[in-house]
Amino acid sequence: MELSDLKPGKYVVAVSGGVDSMVLLDILASQLGAKIIVAHFNHGIRSDAQIDEELVVQTSKKHGLPIEIGRANLGPEASEAAARQVRYKFLENVKKKYGASAIITAHHQDDLIETAFINILRGTGPRGLTAISNNTGVLRPLLKVGKNEIIEYAKKNNIKWHEDSTNSDDKYLRNYLRLKVIPNLSTRQRDNLLENLSNLASNTQVKTEALQDLNGYLATKDGIIRSRLSVLSNDVASEFIAHWLRMSGFFDYDKKLINSLLAFVKTGQPSARFNLGKNIDVVLSKTTALLETNDR
Repeated sequence: MELSDLKPGKYVVAVSGGVDSMVLLDILASQLGAKIIVAHFNHGIRSDAQIDEELVVQTSKKHGLPIEIGRANLGPEASEAAARQVRYKFLENVKKKYGASAIITAHHQDDLIETAFINILRGTGPRGLTAISNNTGVLRPLLKVGKNEIIEYAKKNNIKWHEDSTNSDDKYLRNYLRLKVIPNLSTRQRDNLLENLSNLASNTQVKTEALQDLNGYLATKDGIIRSRLSVLSNDVASEFIAHWLRMSGFFDYDKKLINSLLAFVKTGQPSARFNLGKNIDVVLSKTTALLETNDR
């Protein structure tokens, strides 16, 4: 199985208990020069989530690896964005605790395609199409590997995993794409799509670096500087708003939300609030716009 290069070092590996992350753990556990801390997060969404946790704990002990468990009680109606937010906060805390150099996740080639399709439907533009491959804060060594290859590896090496009980429910868009659309892509269609995404990712990375340079001018620890954002063109300002949300750990946005948020930041009154999701607001002062968790 072809993995992206991974330098020797200390890493936090996110392991859910599903086949993707259990295969990744098996490979990394035997990799020379890699010190692994297993991190498992129980979102409190599924009634059978305890099975995942027990499997990850047992497998980590088998490999002699340290493990950190995080737990929440989000409930069955929690959004994917809310789950991602608390999970990555936990992973970042584990990384800081152990002084690790990076977080590693088991996102693979099919995830790349699924995310591109979802973001096309959301209208998030080029940056959304490359959201997985262009996230420099997380390492994803399986991005060149397809789902079928992962399952073959698991079966060949007798790896145990637990299937998420919601994965077969095609009322969820991601599951519908995974079960009904992506398996029907021809090899040529799949290869062409991946090549285009790779080219787009290279171009998007250049833009990302430019936005990071702009970040020091437009934002501080207290938030976006409203007066400086207001003098930018709407195209550039919208790109920066999306960049700012991603850097803050918020990914569940579309073009309509970005446009509405930009207008709010430019023209809203001090103390006004813009709700991004279940419990995240953008709050205005006279000079800045800041992300804040609400208690509702």
